[in-house]
Amino acid sequence: MKILKYTKKNKNQYLLTLDDAKEITLYEDIILKYNLLLTKKITNLDLILQENKKYESYYLLLKKLNYKMLSIKQAKEFLQKQGYTDLTVIDRLKKEGYLSDDLFLKSFINDQINLKISGPIKITNDLVKLGIAKNKVDDYLKTIDNNIWLEKINKYLNKKIKSNRRYSINKLKQKIQIDLHNKGFMEEQITTCLANLDFPDDDEILKKDMLKIKQQLLKQQLDNKKELNYKLKQKLLAKGYSYDQINTIVNEEI
Repeated sequence: MKILKYTKKNKNQYLLTLDDAKEITLYEDIILKYNLLLTKKITNLDLILQENKKYESYYLLLKKLNYKMLSIKQAKEFLQKQGYTDLTVIDRLKKEGYLSDDLFLKSFINDQINLKISGPIKITNDLVKLGIAKNKVDDYLKTIDNNIWLEKINKYLNKKIKSNRRYSINKLKQKIQIDLHNKGFMEEQITTCLANLDFPDDDEILKKDMLKIKQQLLKQQLDNKKELNYKLKQKLLAKGYSYDQINTIVNEEI
């Protein structure tokens, strides 16, 4: 099969016109490997197309890696989703240093610490799902100062306290604990930060909530003061205030 014409398509691909009027696109690597520029003849088209497919998957994955680091598991899944079954290019990219679970692990953890509010438990679980060995994750996390996690928690706590407009202190603490657990922080880290934090005066928040709820209840035209008092206390209890707190404040105001 003779090659009649070469037409450059892009940086490393050529369109070849064959003597049977067929056109194929080959990577420059294949053309050089089989010396096609000089021989201008293809003796085993199926073999060349099969090998060209490997280069296609190689450059596709390399392009992906140029703007996003991947674990080896992610790289394999990416190629499979694109329809490639031959994954031997993974080994080539590992040898060339483009794919490394060790580098991916460090980069992932550093990004989680610097850019997100994620604790060590969540980070570990996420990395294991991405194919990173748990013992490697544990070893690297041990090198991170515990104060870094505490600083992240404290920053989150202060933000939540400052923006709180709807929860009692008890309810806010419960919600924060659940949120921080879901974000993967350890129990002792959460407890330490909560214990060392100064929360605002709950009575002031309670008074604001009470006045707001009272205004809403007054619009319902309740029959008497006793019914108003009862419903007000029930709604405040649902917000997480203690019974003693409510009794003290409500009895003062009503």
